[in-house]
Amino acid sequence: MKNLTIIPLFLLCGLSALGDIVVEHKATNRFLVAYSEGVLVKVKSCLVLPREAAPRTCRGGVVRALDREKVLKELKVAGAPIPDLKREISTAVEELSLEIDDIKEALDSGRIIDQKSSEAELDLLKRVQQKLIAIRQVEVAFQNEEALVIWESDTNLVYQQLRKIVVGNETVHLQGVDQFKFVTVNAGKFLMGSPANELGRESDETPHEVTISKAFKIQTTEVSQSDWEKVTKGGNPSRFQGANRPVECITWWSAVAFTNEVSRLQGLRPAYDFSGVTFKGSLKDGTLVGDGKIKIDINANGYRLPTEAEWEYAARGGNDPKANMKTAYSFGDDPKQLGSFAWFSDNSGRQTHDVAESTKSANPLGLRGMHGNVWEWVEDAFQENLGIEAVTDPRNDSGSGRVIRGGSWGNVARFLRSAFRFRNSAEDRNVFLGLRLVRPE
Repeated sequence: MKNLTIIPLFLLCGLSALGDIVVEHKATNRFLVAYSEGVLVKVKSCLVLPREAAPRTCRGGVVRALDREKVLKELKVAGAPIPDLKREISTAVEELSLEIDDIKEALDSGRIIDQKSSEAELDLLKRVQQKLIAIRQVEVAFQNEEALVIWESDTNLVYQQLRKIVVGNETVHLQGVDQFKFVTVNAGKFLMGSPANELGRESDETPHEVTISKAFKIQTTEVSQSDWEKVTKGGNPSRFQGANRPVECITWWSAVAFTNEVSRLQGLRPAYDFSGVTFKGSLKDGTLVGDGKIKIDINANGYRLPTEAEWEYAARGGNDPKANMKTAYSFGDDPKQLGSFAWFSDNSGRQTHDVAESTKSANPLGLRGMHGNVWEWVEDAFQENLGIEAVTDPRNDSGSGRVIRGGSWGNVARFLRSAFRFRNSAEDRNVFLGLRLVRPE
């Protein structure tokens, strides 16, 4: 019997709000912008300033930054054209200045007589002025060697060349969103479930071979409250408030809707089709509940929840040479070591903790929080018996409730094992439930 901690009244989900302002930039052609702060950003039809997120019109895809000299060297190897930035900036400034003058002239001339048109012109004037400010900021950053701006070649060779020389996590800029970090989990095979002699084992953990046929990217941490607030434009349903703590108090429906919203902000094709679903509640406060069936686009390039098999494969360490693919935890079998890797009932102080807490070790893939802190919603519906037959890329959409994985700050060690699975109502939301993103490689 899988008995979880009963939620006392003081742990009821709360709500807070934090606004965010995003300025769209459409005044330039395609750029690669590398900043000395540590991010190289690939965007289209916009500029990305230091610590400022790409607007929704930009397409994502970024890599961890390199130092300036190394970037220049690799661009030379790739034969990348470095533009005459002074000329390009000058042209953009001139064009925008003329546009501003034209709008001001129209407003001052009295030709615009109705209020609605006047308000539209004032709004346009504000946006054009913001574009001008943005370009001048990039010019200053370039002159101060804080940024390196390169034209992106039509064949995309520059971007691909830079990706080849990057070692480490991929960093993604979104609209006003803190940088999501991902690692690649390569395709491979593993034994899903647990052996009969594993301490704390449950009967639904029958060992069976699973093949993950395609590599995928998984977020190195659980989604933070800051990420949720910025994607949902101010929402935060979490009881334990803190920008870097995991978002919690979200339904499964809210979790999948969040992944679609992140995809939309990055110009990617959403993985979930809600055309046959009627919703109640709101994404902002994590209360979405759907009536109907979701269609999953397995060929989409957008974000989604991991399948149950992907989650366990990644939790164990994937095909990393240092991975412990047959042990109870990613680090081995001894639960006494769990305190070095996880927040759980023994050390959490009955609350969540920062998602990237440096005092807790990562698993062999560099993932934090796969054991403890908050349970993580996965895509699959719960199926009691997973069978003993070998399967490839299993995905289950029929069953009672949805699967959650990883255990939480309120659970004892056995619930945090890599193989432990639990059924939860898709409509439920509590202080133990969060999420983590994946997307195709």
